[in-house]
Amino acid sequence: MILNRGKLGARRHTVGKTSAGRCFLSFLALFCLEFFFILASTPLYAETAQSSADEMDDLDSMFEDSSDSVGTEGTPVTSTASPSINSPVGNIVFNGSVKANLGYIQKFTPERDKSPYASFYATLGFTARPSSVLCLKGDVFAKFPDMEWDVRTLYFDYILLDRVYLTGGRTDTKWGNSFIFDTNILDDSFLDKTGSSVLDTDDDDDFSRDFFGIATIPIGRGEIQALAQYYYTGKEQKLDKQNLCYAASIEYPFGLFSLKAFFKTWPDSVTKDELITPAVGLEFSGDIYDWHLTAWGKLHTDVPNKKILYSSYTWKKEDFDYAKFVGGISRLWQFGKAPQKIGFVTEFETIFDNTDRLYGSEVTNNVAFTGSWRHIAGGIVSANVQWFHNLNDSFGSVIPSLSFSGLPHGTVSFLVPVFYGNQTTTYNKVDIVSTENKPAVLVGLVFSLNADF
Repeated sequence: MILNRGKLGARRHTVGKTSAGRCFLSFLALFCLEFFFILASTPLYAETAQSSADEMDDLDSMFEDSSDSVGTEGTPVTSTASPSINSPVGNIVFNGSVKANLGYIQKFTPERDKSPYASFYATLGFTARPSSVLCLKGDVFAKFPDMEWDVRTLYFDYILLDRVYLTGGRTDTKWGNSFIFDTNILDDSFLDKTGSSVLDTDDDDDFSRDFFGIATIPIGRGEIQALAQYYYTGKEQKLDKQNLCYAASIEYPFGLFSLKAFFKTWPDSVTKDELITPAVGLEFSGDIYDWHLTAWGKLHTDVPNKKILYSSYTWKKEDFDYAKFVGGISRLWQFGKAPQKIGFVTEFETIFDNTDRLYGSEVTNNVAFTGSWRHIAGGIVSANVQWFHNLNDSFGSVIPSLSFSGLPHGTVSFLVPVFYGNQTTTYNKVDIVSTENKPAVLVGLVFSLNADF
């Protein structure tokens, strides 16, 4: 079942210069202290990187399949150069997927309302490898009820001189390492002013129509990546340098930890309508005794280069237009014959917005949790829960569910979404308005059909 992002109706939280600056400096200090403390502890833990990666793959698939109550806004992305190069030479391989949902949503409070629900989403793709250094890949999708179809991806991978990996076309390239909140800056055409919503789990629409040119150069166990991105503005658009922007990153692993630094600009066609200055950031991932830790942060600033040259220059809050930090921890346990799996992810997000010079800066803080217990009752039952809470204005949602997967390719899910606090949003085409005294309570029953081929 697809959940649609709705405006949460958060009241504007304006802070003075002193409190905003203190929050921002605290964010920087927390990020740096967490990273250096963990990095300094690296020699204390002895576990192979491969086993940690396998466990995180299990955790990814666990939350991807565990119904809407644990759908996540962004699954962790590992930068990998030319993954399609591994397909057989001389063959064309076809693949695809189909996802269909049929359900019923009943709203009980604050007023009664009902809504039947149906959706269909299918993809058909191919992978062709004419030689050992060249691969072509693409897929198309069709969906209902939007009655839409489009080319989702169509690109080539090419190995240059057995050293440089080149990719060009409409790809599904993503950056970021979070499970719940959005840390993929490659699909940002605007800055999020009110904070993220954990309800945005429509992965079917989670693709970019932009075109990319990417060069990836391995350096030891790490890599350097340079990227040119041409923004899609509509079917009638013509070639124009105002739609072009650039990004770069360098990533290197240190034992069980990985550190990535990145930089990105935005095209003139976007910045002429909204203030989006260049962004710099750091991304950290690591494993400690089966606990997976993530930290991600970015800063938007357009300080003239000459200021940086002077060591006596003192950075001020006004030099930063926007900042975002996401930190998280997750864990997966496996036991029993099925085997049963219990996993959870919890993340914290803080957003510092200083783009509105008239009203001053704004700080938004959110926390979210997703958990799942899979393969209960002989492997056919799963229990899931999802929680999102805005710390500034005390609104959020709790969505528990039970899923039964005893049918081939089929799952029946029973959900009880509860929305609390002052907010306005949308849940599967149902308008939700909750207040401090009257939470919105829904009950849903959904049948889902999923298959990959």
